[in-house]
Amino acid sequence: MEEEVTYSVTELGNVIQGALLNEFPRAFWVRGEVSQFRVPGGRHAYFDLVEKTEAGRQPEAKLGVALWQAKRLAVEKLLAESDLELRDGAEVRIRVRLDFYAPHGKLQLQMDGIDPIFSVGKLAAERARVLGALQSEGLLDRQTKLLVPLVPLRIGLVTSDDSAAYHDFVEGIKTSGYAFSIILSSSTVQGADAPESISVALKAVAKAKPDVIALVRGGGAKTDLAAFDAEVVARTIASLKIPVFTGVGHEIDRSIADEVANSAFKTPTAVASHLVELVGEYASGISRIGERVLALAETVCVDARSDLADVVQRISRGVPQALMRESRSLDASQHRLIEGARRKSRDAGVRIGGISDRLRALDPKRVLARGYSITRTEDGRVLRAAATATVGKRLLTETAAGIVASRVEPTEQRGN
Repeated sequence: MEEEVTYSVTELGNVIQGALLNEFPRAFWVRGEVSQFRVPGGRHAYFDLVEKTEAGRQPEAKLGVALWQAKRLAVEKLLAESDLELRDGAEVRIRVRLDFYAPHGKLQLQMDGIDPIFSVGKLAAERARVLGALQSEGLLDRQTKLLVPLVPLRIGLVTSDDSAAYHDFVEGIKTSGYAFSIILSSSTVQGADAPESISVALKAVAKAKPDVIALVRGGGAKTDLAAFDAEVVARTIASLKIPVFTGVGHEIDRSIADEVANSAFKTPTAVASHLVELVGEYASGISRIGERVLALAETVCVDARSDLADVVQRISRGVPQALMRESRSLDASQHRLIEGARRKSRDAGVRIGGISDRLRALDPKRVLARGYSITRTEDGRVLRAAATATVGKRLLTETAAGIVASRVEPTEQRGN
């Protein structure tokens, strides 16, 4: 019976290495997404090339990649010509050799080249897809319909805290001298986790209800700014009811975040300058209004002083004449009153004399003097009819010469 072969670890490693060389004798191309990119010590670069599941969270397959320093510098130079760089989340097509490193028992891809056109094409295709979806849903111009407050002093700021972008923005705001307040919501702005981090930060700062939200970061390669092309960031911006200003720090291209935002600027400093300008324009407008009001008030005062002088002059000329006219009118009225009173007095005297004569004619004493008498009962009541006299009662009859007492005897009735 033939004895089974037993390999030592070294021998098996050599067999694996030989088999790989037979199967892949030359360099070949492979595509995938960069993950866990790192350059320890600033020399060689290492990363995982992964293929993710449709859900996009966990890798379906993964291979380690080594990029030696000399090759790394050449690759970086080539990518820079297309404004790209190796970073987590980048879709790449790289040329590699397959190697089995026996001391570590590790299968590894040794990279010696890259296809920038592939990466640019992937970015462009994804960008076109996202923009098309946003356009079809009416989200591209939703932010532009929001009105920016006249005096946007409460600013929500989304960026990496203590970054150059943060300091540039804050410095531009603080040196203005206006009473701005900044509400910072820090986020990662680069790497695979950046899109979700930016989305969360935007929603968080919106809860503070600032006047506007500034989403900023410093410059970088296209791949550095990929988070601002992410669909989740674009949809979050479009969903906010607060105007979003972007300053992504790229002089050439506009990110999808720029397309969706209320206003887009080239740099964080430009965003700050625009906000300062808005407040400055309002302050200047108020100042101009104040100056116009002051000028108008001065004009009104001058006109009023002139009118007052005219009135005083007219009064000084017209008062003596008016007093003279009124004095003459008063004298005439006084004369008319006196004459009228005299006439009324005379007329009243005449009327009173006539009344007195009539009263004297009716005086009972004068009636008695003409031969008449007045008969009264003992209690002083005037006896007006014989029928009212009571037989036996005493009567008093007044004449001009005196009073005669009598007693009632039976009366005799006379016919009509």
